[in-house]
Amino acid sequence: MYGLKRSPHHWYEKAVQLLKQIGIHQCPNTPYIFKEKIIKGKEPIYLGLHVGDFVYFSTNREVEAKFEKEIGSLTNVDFMGQVSHFLGIKYQWRKTDNSTKAHMSQETFSDSLINQCGLSDISMKINMTPYRSGFPVDSVRLTINISKQKQQELETQYRSMMRSLLWLYQGTCPDLATITNVLAKYQSYPTPPPH
Repeated sequence: MYGLKRSPHHWYEKAVQLLKQIGIHQCPNTPYIFKEKIIKGKEPIYLGLHVGDFVYFSTNREVEAKFEKEIGSLTNVDFMGQVSHFLGIKYQWRKTDNSTKAHMSQETFSDSLINQCGLSDISMKINMTPYRSGFPVDSVRLTINISKQKQQELETQYRSMMRSLLWLYQGTCPDLATITNVLAKYQSYPTPPPH
């Protein structure tokens, strides 16, 4: 199945089918998140699924062991230990006897985006976003003519940046939501940076 255009969908469907056999079902409004009590009277297990990869945890080690045994009896699974990175998100875990806490960050992805946009040498005040800091975000009239090809390159570059910002605010930086939505309005005809 590797290499096929629809292979991620097939892997996802297969994983969902296996999880249903164990009795673990999808959350109704987020089909890639699963939660179920697989041992009566014990804590639930939580599972996040992306194509054929998943992360899971429970505050009860007995629940995790039962899940590992049951899924392992249905298919070949590699349990790689405690997750440290998943979908570009870094996880740091703190477990105690009665709680599990995860700190998630996308610092590496953020640094890469800043470098890619050529902003690594710019000194900035520590403000949440330009929008909330009171700086206007508005379109700048293009005073020079640029070729259609150059305009398409700018649009492609700008849309790539917008996708990266969307990924950041949906993953771990919800404070970027407002400014990302404001900037997204200007995707159709971006202008080159001033010189």
